Amino acid sequence: MPKLLITGHTGFVGRVLAGHLTEEHGDRWTLATLAEHQDVRDPKLGEQIAPIRADAVIHLAARTSVAESFQDADGYFDVNFNGTLNLLRALRATDFRGRFLYVSSGDCYGAIDVAQPARGRAATAATAQSLRGKQGGRRSPVLSMVADGRAGCDHRAAI
Repeated sequence: MPKLLITGHTGFVGRVLAGHLTEEHGDRWTLATLAEHQDVRDPKLGEQIAPIRADAVIHLAARTSVAESFQDADGYFDVNFNGTLNLLRALRATDFRGRFLYVSSGDCYGAIDVAQPARGRAATAATAQSLRGKQGGRRSPVLSMVADGRAGCDHRAAI
């Protein structure tokens, strides 16, 4: 049976998703999670996930309070961006070849005119522009991975 790794399984969405998957799809997926207090920024994350040998990953681990993020922007960026990058690198080091779903908020797209909803590449372009600003004009490593086909990106998954 294929194995599904869920990061952030102790958060609200992670708990609901894990419960749903266990109840409704437990006959099709074996659910795996990180240790309860595992930090996705841990340089040894690859050692923690290698034995799991996941076939798919749903990445929910993040700091989520938009209001608090204005008070601790560097801390939020460190966990949400650098933690995700570390997870992607750890998966690559374990020769992960499955599906990767990154779940974020609509705020990741930056300022978008609500009268003109972002669709398709327009939303992704807004995210890229926002990240380029945070990276001092350099291309974002995560966007590079997406562009190089090493990770999947589906803007429709934003919630």
